[in-house]
Amino acid sequence: MPQFISKLQRNTYEKGEFSDEQPRNLDETIQLIKDFPWDLERPLTDIQLTGPSVTIQDAELNYLKLGLYFGGKFCVYYLDKDNQIIYIITTLLILSLRKSSLLISSIRH
Repeated sequence: MPQFISKLQRNTYEKGEFSDEQPRNLDETIQLIKDFPWDLERPLTDIQLTGPSVTIQDAELNYLKLGLYFGGKFCVYYLDKDNQIIYIITTLLILSLRKSSLLISSIRH
């Protein structure tokens, strides 16, 4: 099973500041996402790329960032190795990790 680097960003952190950065397998990464204190981070949070989030990096330097959005929703940011960014606002997120690539399936609202 592939390993990915994952790390946390909290609402009290400065831009570019992360914690708990380490390689994790799929199950550990999913558990990290589930254990992140989303509800505690939501109040008074600026909705932006550098807000509270879980960031996942693959071996090719592509990034998937799960962050907070308005109205109880989440924003999924995908930054590819060429620094092109795509974001999706979602209430449901399914992560599939295959052949060391990050794939996103989501239901958009």
